[in-house]
Amino acid sequence: MLTAKGEEFDRVLGLGLGADDFLSKPFSPRELLARILAILRRSTWTTEDEKASRPHVVTSGDIALDLAARTVLKDNQSLRITGAEFDLLKAFVESPGQVLTRDVLAEGVLGRKFLRLTEALIST
Repeated sequence: MLTAKGEEFDRVLGLGLGADDFLSKPFSPRELLARILAILRRSTWTTEDEKASRPHVVTSGDIALDLAARTVLKDNQSLRITGAEFDLLKAFVESPGQVLTRDVLAEGVLGRKFLRLTEALIST
């Protein structure tokens, strides 16, 4: 999401409504490019140089994630989820039997540093 609104409320609302990322104006073109490349990395698309293969469907039990369309089916019924929820579900489906900590999920999947409340209070 590219917007002139940069307050915490606006960022939280935008991400909560399904934005994969949030960048407020003014922004650096280099930062925008870096964020786009990070999203493409997480989506598993390959570039034309890598022969542009279409991502596959990941399944676990009655859940099927279409990585190309970023859609989820449960018992063959489509689920409406946000982009962040899709990324989290993908991480869980691709890591069966593994414990994924909040830090790993926040930083690795969502691309955000997990900040505990005590850390937030100290830094303000």
